[in-house]
Amino acid sequence: MQHERLAKAVSMTDFLMLALPCHAQVNAEKLKQDGIGACLLKPLTPTRLLPALTEFCHHKQNTLLPVTDESKLAMTVMAVDDNPANLKLIGALLEDMVQHVELCDSGHQRLNGRNRCRSI
Repeated sequence: MQHERLAKAVSMTDFLMLALPCHAQVNAEKLKQDGIGACLLKPLTPTRLLPALTEFCHHKQNTLLPVTDESKLAMTVMAVDDNPANLKLIGALLEDMVQHVELCDSGHQRLNGRNRCRSI
């Protein structure tokens, strides 16, 4: 019964952390093999929690942000402005920061399905 509940909890999140009493720490390695991200000793302290949260951040970053150009953020940004000079300027600035940029002269028409954007 408890194994089923843990399996369900693991399936509901990307990184499950458990706070265990000291006598339950003997099962920590088995729990990690079953998908638990981290097993922390009770009582939780910043010294115990910070490394686990850091591990979660690294885990999350590696799985969600495939980066092909490490100097640019792995995202697409749409910039909308009816002034062509402003649009050109923001496009040049964004091109150095993110992987994909869409420049649009009308956000309203873009949202209504009429493509008035160009990718750079």
